[in-house]
Parts: sequence; C-alpha cells; structure tokens
Amino acid sequence: VVVDAGEVPTEPEAVSVFRPPRFGEPLAEGVLDVPSPPTKNRPSPLPWAMLALPMIMGLALFARARTSYALVYMLAWPVLGYLGWRQQQRAAERQFQEELADWREDVDGFLTTLDDAAVAQRRRLHDDYPDPETVRSRAAARDPYLWARSGSRDGFLVTRLGMGTVPAMLRGEIADGGDRRTRREVAREFAERDTLPDMPVL
Repeated sequence: VVVDAGEVPTEPEAVSVFRPPRFGEPLAEGVLDVPSPPTKNRPSPLPWAMLALPMIMGLALFARARTSYALVYMLAWPVLGYLGWRQQQRAAERQFQEELADWREDVDGFLTTLDDAAVAQRRRLHDDYPDPETVRSRAAARDPYLWARSGSRDGFLVTRLGMGTVPAMLRGEIADGGDRRTRREVAREFAERDTLPDMPVL
C-alpha cells in the first residue's frame, strides 16, 4: 500500500499582535536657520568744516560791512546745519529700531517653536523611558504600552540609565552679520535651548 504524504507546513504560523497606536505629532528634529539682525548704520561725523565756513565768511563780512545780516548769516547757517545733521541721526536710529522690532518679533516666533518642541520632547521621553517603578507598575497591570514597540523598532527594550542633560532635537542657529551686540544677546538665548536638563539618559 502506497500512501502519498500530504502537504504538511514546515514553518510555524505567523502570530499577529495588535499593538496600540502611538498618537501625537512626530518630534521635530533639525536646525532652524534664524536670519541675522539688521545692521545699525554707523553715524556720520558732524561736518565741522562745513559749519565753520559760514562763520568765517560771516565774520569777514561783518568786519567789512558792520551789518547785522552778517551775524545772522554767521550764526543761523551753522545752527541749521547742526539741526539737519541731528535730524538725519534720529531718522536713521528710528529706522533701525523699527527693523529691529520686526526682526525681534520673528526671533520670538523661533523661540516659541523651540520651546514647544522642547516640551514635546520632554513629554515623549519621560513617557517612553519612565523610571523603574513605572515600568514595574506597567508590567504588573499589563499595560498596553508594554507591547507598543515591536522588536524591529528603534528603542526596543531600551531603558534609561538615569537623569541628566541631553541635546535638544530641535535647535536654532543665527546667521552671521548684522548688529553684533544684538546678535550676541540672541545667540545666548538660542544656546540656552540647545540642551534639556532633567531628561532620561539612555
């Protein structure tokens, strides 16, 4: 009697595991390019030679004609020249302050983005890599979070070593140029956000 062997599966059947979804926006990562601050125009020096010329000519005219018009010419022209120079200085400073205010508003937007990204990174890492007591409580309660990450995913079976300072996933970098004093002040604000304290260290 000949019996034909049937088709017997040689590989174990695949087992499907329904993992709980991971909600939330993905963490932002990279470097934000921040434009340089506006350039402050260097003030032009007071044109002393141009102001002194009418005084000399008015003095010579007064010495020859002995008229009060010479005194008016000698004094009024330098005063008008100084007032015009001062007006130009104030207009340039006002324009710089307006451009600086607009730029600062853009910088505040970048800083808000970094702060929001830091909050999201802090919340996600504390949730993904909790303290040992939280891990034990999740295991005892069979929390669905235990099988939320498969073996092929990054961070599978990764636990934290402790708490410390870690680099921020999203940073800001200001471009070169512009008013150097303003750039240094804002660069310090961005440097303070390059690292996050009191975070899980893996």
